[in-house]
Amino acid sequence: MRDKNPLPAFPSFDQFVSDKKPNPEFVLSGFSLGSSNHLAQDLGVLLQLSWLYYREYKGNDGDCFRTELSDAAQNLQACRMRHHGHIPMCDAPAALVLSDPAFMRLVPDASVLNLALLNNHYRQALEAAISDRKYATPGFADDQQYKYYSALARHGKLPRAAAFKLVYDAFTEPKLYRYYSDDALVAAGMNRFDLHPINFIGGKPADYRSDKKGPSGKPRPMGSRFGPQNMIQCALALQAFKQFPDLWDTSIETFYKGLARVNIHDSLISPSKSAVPTYLKLGKHVVSLEATPSSVGIKTTLPINIKKITITQVKDSGRFGCDLIIKDDGNLEARSFAGVLLSGKFSATLNGVNRTIDCVIPTTVNKAQSPWMNSIELEKYAIKIEGDEVEFILASSQADVVKSIEREVAEGIFNWNKVFATKGFIPTGIETGADWDHYSDTGGYAHLISACAQYLNHLEGKKDWEVLRIPVLIESNK
Repeated sequence: MRDKNPLPAFPSFDQFVSDKKPNPEFVLSGFSLGSSNHLAQDLGVLLQLSWLYYREYKGNDGDCFRTELSDAAQNLQACRMRHHGHIPMCDAPAALVLSDPAFMRLVPDASVLNLALLNNHYRQALEAAISDRKYATPGFADDQQYKYYSALARHGKLPRAAAFKLVYDAFTEPKLYRYYSDDALVAAGMNRFDLHPINFIGGKPADYRSDKKGPSGKPRPMGSRFGPQNMIQCALALQAFKQFPDLWDTSIETFYKGLARVNIHDSLISPSKSAVPTYLKLGKHVVSLEATPSSVGIKTTLPINIKKITITQVKDSGRFGCDLIIKDDGNLEARSFAGVLLSGKFSATLNGVNRTIDCVIPTTVNKAQSPWMNSIELEKYAIKIEGDEVEFILASSQADVVKSIEREVAEGIFNWNKVFATKGFIPTGIETGADWDHYSDTGGYAHLISACAQYLNHLEGKKDWEVLRIPVLIESNK
């Protein structure tokens, strides 16, 4: 026990206490009577998948396994009700083993496509709604897996809305660590160490890799949790695209019907036809817009009497945005709504009675940039020239989304294989400056094995939810 108290600090059975024997090392000899909600949901996934396998198992011990798994699922759900309340990933396996439609209705409907599906670590960190609040980058992809498996239990298949959520998170969540890594490319499948947090404040990392705020003056360490777990989600996302070939594009149209769409193209992906700029018409003016994950590019030709272009993030237009100002001397500058001068590449060329403007403005997430706005996947923005304003969204092309998530899992498997070949094991942490570098636990292996299995499913044209053959307890047309 950490507090050097011979009595357990939590509800449990302790053999030392039961036998009234001394406990000089202050350890627990027994078992906990409770569980964290995190571990309870991990157990929920295990029980659900195990029961789906053993429900048709033909071995002599099949009845014993089925009975034990059924009891365990019901006990887990009852335990959470005593200690917390309803949790979808604990309710779902219990409803399945009981074959109870009424019980399954406790699990949320995952077939509703709405903007709430866009809420995740990535979006919260980059929007920075509260400037002085810390937003943690994910150390696990557990929440994604809980949502996925509880959705399968509820619907017996993967609904389109759940498929979109799966894709959006798998594609965007790894980006936060890449923003942190300002002085080195991040290999596919690699991400932060779960026990060493990386936070965002005000829409940018609290510190960057180049700051070397990790152990012993090195960058913050990587680990075998989030990266490999997200590789699983990427492989499942590829299967989702087989089920719904137009998933990304049609979901965007549902969210933002008829709104102009400006491409985000990633320099890590080979430029394709999708990297062309978008032309927006604002009254008599035409503006060319494009973006990368960390910059916005604007080109236009305007009469010399026009002195300002304004770009805003619609969600909080009072704070997030900038004014592109043509000064009296003809030079161009950008200022945040707080009045701070922004860095960037600016060009204003006089051509008779017109002026051609060409600029690239790094977004807030860049280390040297002052806060103004970030390029966020499926966020709404507006550009204004005089009295004319047009709203648009920023979005990667579906082709680039598919390419990115396939790269994350396929190259990720290759990269972790290199780690294993070099070290002889899968380390829990990398460059932690502690024993974690030398630990090798089942979690790291389990995620990589699952990622390989799901990627093989994808390559063989299989879909996880079809392989599982989950009984449908509640009919749904979605």
